[in-house]
Amino acid sequence: MVELDVIEELKPDGSVLKVISELKPIMLKVSNGKVNQIKRTNIKSIEPIIYELTFKDETLIIWQYPINEIEGNKFYIPNTKNTYSLLELRKLLTNY
Repeated sequence: MVELDVIEELKPDGSVLKVISELKPIMLKVSNGKVNQIKRTNIKSIEPIIYELTFKDETLIIWQYPINEIEGNKFYIPNTKNTYSLLELRKLLTNY
């Protein structure tokens, strides 16, 4: 069985929360992320910070990674299967 050690707890970024709060979603759910390391190895796994925004007719899920590991961007939206920088995310969120 694989055993994991939590190396770091990831907290939501204040600048992202500010951008999201300007949208005034009906409901906002934020889950903290983690950086785990498999015991007896150097292999790390990253659980992203997850923002779940609910609007009148749509739910938007945003994953935030601590470093630019996914194509040079920190944010991933599973619905669109694309990655975004903070600037691109801000532009995208103005459509909601």
